[in-house]
Amino acid sequence: MRRRTVAVVVFGSVLLAAAAGWIASNRVSSPADAAAQTAPPEPSPILVPVESRVVATEIVTRGTGRFGSPVTVTLPTSTVKDTDPIVTWLPGPGSLIQDGGLLSRIDDRPVLALAGEMPMYRDLALGMRGRDVEQLEQSLLRLGIDPGPVDGLYDRATQRAAIALYADHQGLQPMFGQKVAPSTVAFGIPRDELVFLPSLPVRVSELDAAEGTVLTGALATVTDVTVTIDSSLALDEVDLVTVGSRVTIDEPNLGITAEGTVTRIDDTPGTMGVDGFHVYMEVGVNGSPSGIAGASVRLTVPVETTGTAAVAVPVAALSLAADGSSRVQVQQGTSLEFVAVEPGLTADGFVELVQAGTLSVGDLVVVGLDGPAEVPSEVTP
Repeated sequence: MRRRTVAVVVFGSVLLAAAAGWIASNRVSSPADAAAQTAPPEPSPILVPVESRVVATEIVTRGTGRFGSPVTVTLPTSTVKDTDPIVTWLPGPGSLIQDGGLLSRIDDRPVLALAGEMPMYRDLALGMRGRDVEQLEQSLLRLGIDPGPVDGLYDRATQRAAIALYADHQGLQPMFGQKVAPSTVAFGIPRDELVFLPSLPVRVSELDAAEGTVLTGALATVTDVTVTIDSSLALDEVDLVTVGSRVTIDEPNLGITAEGTVTRIDDTPGTMGVDGFHVYMEVGVNGSPSGIAGASVRLTVPVETTGTAAVAVPVAALSLAADGSSRVQVQQGTSLEFVAVEPGLTADGFVELVQAGTLSVGDLVVVGLDGPAEVPSEVTP
C-alpha cells in the first residue's frame, strides 16, 4: 500500500513537470523570435501619375496698386472775365472724365477736358493762329466735329465747330461773344474753359476746391484710369526680369485676378521708397479691374517656361543610374521597372521630361517608399 502511494505521487510529479514545460515552451521565445514577430510590414512604393502640365520657373513678389500719372488741374485767368471765379459744380471723387467731357462749372460756365499736350495759355478768338489752335482743331476732329482744315487758323469753320462742342452739353451757355459789327458776333473761347490733359479718360482722385467758393488754387487732381502697381525685385532677381515681361496678379482673399506687364525697372536699388537690397519695379494692369487700387497683391513673373503642356513628373521620381543617366521607376503590372528619361526644365517640384522613353501620361511612377527597401536594378531603355 505504501509503495503504491509513492508511485502515484511520483507519476503525478512527472505529469506536472511535463505540463509546466509545455506551457513554458509556448510562452517564452528567444530575442530573435521576438524581433521577427514585431518587425514592420514590408514597405510599399508611393506612386503618383505622370502629368501633362506647363512647367515654369517664376519670381513671386508683392506690390500695391494705385491709379497712375496724377495731374493737378489748375485754371488760368481769362482776360474776358472780370469777376471772381465761383465754383458752381464739381464731379464726385472717382468720377471718369471722357475726352470732351465736363470737368467743372465756374460761374455756371463749362470747363471742358480735351486730350492734348499744350496748356490753354490764352483766350482764343476769330483770326488767331498757332499750335494751340491746331491742337483744338485736332481735338474737335477726333470728337467727330468738323473744324475745317486742320491748319492752326481759328476761322469761321473752327468757330462753328467750337460752338457745336459747347452745344453737345445740354444746358450749357454758349461761348462768350464779342460784337465786331452791328450784325456780327465773333465767338471765342476763354482760356479757363478748356483744359488739355495728356491722356483721356481720367479719373478724379481728389477735389482741391469746393462748390460755392472762390477758386483760388487748384481745381482737382486727376489720374489715369488704368492701375499701376508699385513693387520691387531682390538684387539677384533683377537680371531675370525685363520691361515687357508678363505678370500674373492675384490676391485670393480679395477675389482679385488680373494680368499685367512690367512697365519700369529702375537701374539702381533704393529708389521710389524701396530699401537698398531691392530695385523698384512698376507693373501696369490690363483692364484695371475693380479692387486693385490701394490693395496689396501678389505678383508672379514667369522667368522660363515650357510654354505648352509637357510630360512631367515630380522631381522626387527622378534618380541617377550608375552611368550618370536619369531614370524614373514606373509600375508595370505588379512589378517596378526603371525607364531612362531626359530631364528638362525644373520648377515648383516638377521636372519636364524632354525624352520620356516609354512613359505615358497617367503611368504611375515611384516618388518614395514608406520604409527602406531594395529596388530593382534592371533598366528598360
